[in-house]
Amino acid sequence: MRTTILITSDEFKAPGTELFDFDPIIPGGPEWLTKPTLLALLSSIVVIALCWGAFAKPRLVPRDWQNLGEYAYVFVREQVAKPNLGKDADRWMGLLLTIFLTVLVWNLMGVIPFIQFPVAAHIDFPLGLAISVYVVKVYLGVKHHGVRGYGLTVLGAGIGVLGVAMTMVMTAFEMFIQFLQAFLFALLAAMFIASGLKGSH
Repeated sequence: MRTTILITSDEFKAPGTELFDFDPIIPGGPEWLTKPTLLALLSSIVVIALCWGAFAKPRLVPRDWQNLGEYAYVFVREQVAKPNLGKDADRWMGLLLTIFLTVLVWNLMGVIPFIQFPVAAHIDFPLGLAISVYVVKVYLGVKHHGVRGYGLTVLGAGIGVLGVAMTMVMTAFEMFIQFLQAFLFALLAAMFIASGLKGSH
């Protein structure tokens, strides 16, 4: 005997953007004080504390937090700043390192138990960063080339190019995270299987 279950549109509603509508943390409190905002503020404190611990009193031979800070700094300088900015790389390291660490901490919030919300998943935060970078880009273009030299039409085209570029970057980043998650899961599985086969060492 075969049973068919019909689901009408009244019974099931696919989730939408309301998933990203958060109530204030404190009932009756400020509307802006939501979970994503609180996590973004916490992320800022973490990034500031990390940079302060790493670079406030640098030693000739790095130790502790300075090690971690220097690894992050060198990674951003060699992989992000120098290939794109060349001789101007060091001038922009403060901004680039801040963006890198901030976005990294935002995303790591998604895997921390009880928090489990990647701040960058809420469009307002990456949009704020993107607009800030775009304003800096336009300012530098006009400052170094003049309004005519920079070209007003480039500004409009730049928004479209930026939109496409950001979509491609975010898609690539999402695919990288998916690959990394699959790799780590398989790696951990292999480690656990090995410990079962060989016993603890």
